[in-house]
Amino acid sequence: MTSIGRLRYGQLEIQGQRLRSLPSAFESEAAYALELDFANGSRCLLQGRGLRLQPTGQQCSVQSFQCG
Repeated sequence: MTSIGRLRYGQLEIQGQRLRSLPSAFESEAAYALELDFANGSRCLLQGRGLRLQPTGQQCSVQSFQCG
């Protein structure tokens, strides 16, 4: 199965906290586990250390999030 398309569920666990949403600008050097469940039934599990999210432009408006 391919992990692409509409997300059905997502969760980030970082520093013992489970987060279902994140601010558009976020940075942490801690270990994390990211779980993404897609509408097509596929699941993507990622683990690592150090995570940064930053908008690509000054104004960032996204109506649909997809991972590819």
